Amino acid sequence: MKVYFIGIGGSGMLPLAHLAAESGHEVYGCDPKARAQAGLIVYNDIDPGRIASVDAVVFSSAIPADHPELVVAKNRNSKGELKLYHRMDFLRELLAQNPIRIGIAGTHGKTSTTSIAGWVLLQIGLDPTIFAGGRPKYLEQGMRKGNGPAVFETDESDGSFLKSGANVRLALNVDRDHLDHYGNELALHEAFRQFAIEGEIAVLNAEDPVLRGIDGAVYYSTNADFPADYQGRFMGQTDDLEVFRGKERIGALSVSLPGRHFASNALGLFALLDTLRSNGLINFERGTLLAAFETFPGVERRMELIGTVNGAEVYDDYGHHPSEIAAVLSALRIRNPGKRIRIVFQPHRFTRTKEHGVGFANVLALADECWILPLYSAGEQPIPGVDSEWIVQLTGNRARMTSASELQVLFKTAQSGDIILFQGAGDVSSMAHAALKRAQET
Repeated sequence: MKVYFIGIGGSGMLPLAHLAAESGHEVYGCDPKARAQAGLIVYNDIDPGRIASVDAVVFSSAIPADHPELVVAKNRNSKGELKLYHRMDFLRELLAQNPIRIGIAGTHGKTSTTSIAGWVLLQIGLDPTIFAGGRPKYLEQGMRKGNGPAVFETDESDGSFLKSGANVRLALNVDRDHLDHYGNELALHEAFRQFAIEGEIAVLNAEDPVLRGIDGAVYYSTNADFPADYQGRFMGQTDDLEVFRGKERIGALSVSLPGRHFASNALGLFALLDTLRSNGLINFERGTLLAAFETFPGVERRMELIGTVNGAEVYDDYGHHPSEIAAVLSALRIRNPGKRIRIVFQPHRFTRTKEHGVGFANVLALADECWILPLYSAGEQPIPGVDSEWIVQLTGNRARMTSASELQVLFKTAQSGDIILFQGAGDVSSMAHAALKRAQET
């Protein structure tokens, strides 16, 4: 089948396009910012005429309804001339033949947990299909086509995780986000509970008040105040866990990525896979699974160490919600006690910034120094009074505005032992890499 992807360069669309090609489809797509891709035919311009010669079109919620190619695709679809898929519907179709379909949901941690899941499934000898919205360092194209269990990242931002087709489900957490889609928190909470209830097997975080109390679910927790089927106990001040199922001590779980949030998510993943083992659906040695977590090579832009300058370590992280930033800063504190943490933050979207401005100001104060870049709109229209300067004001001017051209000042004043963290979902990553390269060359 000839399949055309509108916005093929998107973080969720590109691996899906590669998965479609691996599944035997002839794949085309357009995206002004997309680069050439092996096995795909990619255009940088928009041409509605191309839609006349394809069998199916895939789009995401980021594509506006008046996009010229989507308009033609809808017209042909209404006449029965082609198939039109939202990206989650198309992923569901691609994975339909995988007997075990593990969908991972959560406001925070989906990409890293999906990436870890694929890695550990490989290490215990299975042949998984893996689909992540970021780029695991062990998968060049962000996906893998296999004949065993499928593990994939879902998307709650547009509600499409409710049509994922997953028969095994892991929900990590629920936080206040995407209210532009849901309208209110109650609707957001109900969507996550529906996601959990509709799975044949659901593994849920007992510490999350939205996810508690669902009959038949398997629960995990790292907090003794919230008893669960699988309990993790942190070892001292580290982010390593002792894992228990009931009163049975299973072993130690240590994740290569720093941070107790990663450890908690890994515990949920262990609980899910061990439940599948107990039900006779997969087979592995528990010790082999626990060891696999420690060798995970990481994910691009998830607490990724991208280099050093003047003895300071430079990290790049995608987190763009106050809870995510707080978790990253906490992880860096645990692994680097006494070191100075200097954060460069780029707010992402006017709607999110309006909703979480105070939260951003509060968590940024956890760093020793804070620079704030101009807001990355992601195509949204400005909201009066909502911008990076507003966040600076909310911090009591403890933070300072900066720009890409001024980042060299940050590097020139870096000292051995410093931690420099670039944080956000916009183009802050490209700024970080460019500035770091310049600093290393001077």
